[in-house]
Amino acid sequence: MMQKILSSKNFVACLLAAATGMTLYFRVPFPEENVFLQVMALRSPSIFFFVKYSYTLFLFSTPYIGYSIVLSGVYILVLKRAVEFARAACLSFPTLARGTNSSLSSGRFTILVSTYPQKIHSGS
Repeated sequence: MMQKILSSKNFVACLLAAATGMTLYFRVPFPEENVFLQVMALRSPSIFFFVKYSYTLFLFSTPYIGYSIVLSGVYILVLKRAVEFARAACLSFPTLARGTNSSLSSGRFTILVSTYPQKIHSGS
């Protein structure tokens, strides 16, 4: 269940950012009654509306970035632990005792593996 939620982390981040953005939109509205912003609205209405809509946009986009970073970190941590758990659950192959022979066959070729030390002969 947790893995499935973390796999759709962008969708979860979007939902959380929408909820946070709506909360901020109503709790911290744009301060239109500010004297400096009213002067800006009289002198350059286009700049005023750009600032106003940017403020509203940032109420939603900033929480999305934050939630995305947090969920990505959680995803990495959970995935890393899942991989370590899976790696620990794998069976290990037994090691050969020194001096024994074993072979590996692929059906067509057979490779003999020896654990005896090999002497290298130099040609003269």
